Amino acid sequence: MNQPENPQVTVLLCVYNGEKTILQAVNSILSQSFQDFELLIIDDGSTDHTVDLLIGYSRRIRLIRESHKGLVGCLNLGIQMAHGEYIARMDADDISAPNRVKTQVEFLNRHPEIGIVGSIALLIDTKDQVIGRIPVPESDLEIRWAILFQCPMIHPSVMLRRKLLIEQKLFYSSDFIHAEDYDLWTKLIKTTKFYNIQLPLLYYRIHPTSVTKINREISDQNQICISRRTIQTEFPQEKIDEDAVCNLARVVCAGIRAEKDLFFCRAKLSGLYFDLWDLFYDRYKQADGIRAARINVVIKGCKLVFIPPLQKGAGEKIKRIWMIDRNWVWILIISMFDSLKTFIKREKIQKPFQTSGIN
Repeated sequence: MNQPENPQVTVLLCVYNGEKTILQAVNSILSQSFQDFELLIIDDGSTDHTVDLLIGYSRRIRLIRESHKGLVGCLNLGIQMAHGEYIARMDADDISAPNRVKTQVEFLNRHPEIGIVGSIALLIDTKDQVIGRIPVPESDLEIRWAILFQCPMIHPSVMLRRKLLIEQKLFYSSDFIHAEDYDLWTKLIKTTKFYNIQLPLLYYRIHPTSVTKINREISDQNQICISRRTIQTEFPQEKIDEDAVCNLARVVCAGIRAEKDLFFCRAKLSGLYFDLWDLFYDRYKQADGIRAARINVVIKGCKLVFIPPLQKGAGEKIKRIWMIDRNWVWILIISMFDSLKTFIKREKIQKPFQTSGIN
């Protein structure tokens, strides 16, 4: 099948030395149930056989070869060269579900107020075995709360309206390498609404040489900087301790990877977490989705307070949780039950699918 002249969707895939997984990623796009798309692949100066595999593989592929300029430079070039009304991100080591593009296109067509849509993802290993699940907040309001502390979207799962970037001259920034997507979302959320479809439309691969795994420390540091900036921008009238905000972002973002001294002052940081929620709630209490956002606050707050050993002042923080939602105990029980169901369901999920040549 030839490349459509005016595709509705541009699938943007940037790759550097991805010979081991590139064809599986490409095939998952070429076999989509929705076919009005172009597959724009930007090779970032690969030194392996990636380009050899792609040349002549399919007439649906538009291959651009660049010198090694980095992911940010390739992404921005792709935004400028895209022909589609929508841009769908894709990584060279991941797999898109067969109905991913169709599901997201139909959603954006039905919801013109939404500028960017993502989804949850299933984690897979090098053998395509499902090993976990990446949950993400669903509604725009839940995402607005989550974005204060960490990236609320799975980058290779997103589809967005290209005109939002072009009209506002918004691009990925090299100032926040390995967190460039989080930085861009904090800018886009000022002018459009976000949504995450609660279906696994992406298989997200984890392996020893993945960018995510290798650059975890840099990514965490940049996410903390973005979180601090976002909180200070969202609540400029409040005198919020900058170090405390950084520490809170580190605990929320990094979790068990956070330094031990922060791990043992979670009760204090949870107080700041609840203070920020009070400010957020006062602003958005009449908005759709506030109930779901409140549930997420209760669950995260309980994790900050109750993970052993209990911290000094935990009793006061439990009272704060009760003030946020008097049904907090039931919320916590249901959350634990849902986590158990997810674990059981994960064991029953089959491998995605095998690579096959599609031209």
